[in-house]
Amino acid sequence: MPLGTLLAAAILASPQEHEEPSIQEELEALIEKTNALDSFQAIYDMRSTSEGSLREATFEFVHRAPDLGHFRLSGDDFHSEIWVDEERYYSSSAMGSGDGEWRVADFPEPPAAVLLLNELFPRAERALGPGVRFDLLLRNSAGETHLSPSIGRTLVRPCVLGWLERMQNRLADVSREEDGLVLEEDGCRYRVSRENGFLVGAEITTADGEIEIIQRECHLDEPLAEELVEIPFEAGLGRLDPDLTSVFEMCLAPGYLRNEAFLRVERVLASGTRSWNERTSKDWHTVLEALHRAAIEGHCSGWLEEQQKCIARLVEWVRAQRTRDDSSERLDEVAKQVAPKRSAMEKSLTSARTAYVDSLPAIESATVEPRQELFDVELEVIDALWSELLSRPVLESFDQQLDEALER
Repeated sequence: MPLGTLLAAAILASPQEHEEPSIQEELEALIEKTNALDSFQAIYDMRSTSEGSLREATFEFVHRAPDLGHFRLSGDDFHSEIWVDEERYYSSSAMGSGDGEWRVADFPEPPAAVLLLNELFPRAERALGPGVRFDLLLRNSAGETHLSPSIGRTLVRPCVLGWLERMQNRLADVSREEDGLVLEEDGCRYRVSRENGFLVGAEITTADGEIEIIQRECHLDEPLAEELVEIPFEAGLGRLDPDLTSVFEMCLAPGYLRNEAFLRVERVLASGTRSWNERTSKDWHTVLEALHRAAIEGHCSGWLEEQQKCIARLVEWVRAQRTRDDSSERLDEVAKQVAPKRSAMEKSLTSARTAYVDSLPAIESATVEPRQELFDVELEVIDALWSELLSRPVLESFDQQLDEALER
């Protein structure tokens, strides 16, 4: 082969010095960069048209790492404000020029299942600890446009900015422009700065109207005015709102946690961080045991009380029969009438267990499908807990109390 041809082949085969990173690599770099920020303030203008009418508003996200978050939304005739710190969520909304009433909710203590999941199966990707997380969603619901900015506190955060995580999960729908990464999702278009990872624009158009978001300002690691980071005194005097508190409790409810746990473990396994073996199975058993123990105790507490009442009524009936006729013959007849009651209670326990399993919702994800081994361990855990918490206590109580009532 001529020398020139060899040199050309060598050049083509050698890596390019300035090869552009993949979109996934860009997102990973942006997440690392934004997670490291000590503070930021991002201000956006919003235009919304619906049925020919135009509404305009301004909103901003403010963050001081790791635990302080502040969101403000204001328009011509309304104002909304949310604060989040390590312990509480503060919210106020007002129409016109009036001041809105502050509502307050305490963040609930994380259940054992959450702590065990985070300890035994930490996220495969690098994650932050507890703190504030921001996001913005545009939705098309039945032809109507909706804007949902969000701010909250989570125990584990893959990133501070939720739109970056969403892009990571929908890589196939992300494209690259000269200065931005673009996500096309369900008729919505989000554009993120390739320089700093912040949302620079978003839009959605439906038959009902359109919403357009445009970034006005973005300040990173700059001094923040006191009004942006000092929770108002009036907010601290706000009333505790049980409805608002229940919203946060729902985020730690067994059903939500179960979905998160299955997807978390499958992602860890798929990443190669861990493999499916005896140790992994044991750790997964530990997480599910904590999760379903809380779920069964909450789900079946009323049912368990009812079974105990049924046993008490049956004991009362046996004693009444013995009061009328305490002969051996009559006692044998009463014992024969009691036996089917125990069988019926066993069947009821089995049916309740089946109903509990059938009530477990399907695990939903567009990106990952949990393996069958995870579900097999779950059934083992449920069977063991059902015996420990329900079947054995109920049947032992039945046998003990009825044996005493029928004792000759």
